[in-house]
Amino acid sequence: DFTLRDLSGDSISFPNDQVEGKVVIIQIMGTWCPNCLDETKFLVSYLKENKNTELKVVALAFEYAKTEE
Repeated sequence: DFTLRDLSGDSISFPNDQVEGKVVIIQIMGTWCPNCLDETKFLVSYLKENKNTELKVVALAFEYAKTEE
């Protein structure tokens, strides 16, 4: 279980109602990581080609920054 902020600054908890009963892939990544970007491209392509409503991907991005903004 965890709670993080999304890109809008809103808190999102996991698990939640949107993923209940679904298979969830939790991707831990950073936009500075070439391997992570390859994985992201694969996952986006896979989800576009396989409209599986029982599969959700949650990406947790860790970024290097001096400020939160």
